[in-house]
Amino acid sequence: MTITTPTPAEIVARLREGMKTQNEIADALGVSQPTVSAWIAGRQEMSRPVRILAEKIIAERAGKPRPR
Repeated sequence: MTITTPTPAEIVARLREGMKTQNEIADALGVSQPTVSAWIAGRQEMSRPVRILAEKIIAERAGKPRPR
């Protein structure tokens, strides 16, 4: 079985299911809107702490246990 890690763009797409704008996503993750834009465009990787926070937000919205 192959486990794939979602790209930053895929994570942002999941966050956009509950947040309307890049600014909302940026505020929730403590980054700037241009950083969110760079993730979507594939120009920048997401740091591990921000990725963990994003996954926690996604899991909480889905009613799943938080990743650690």
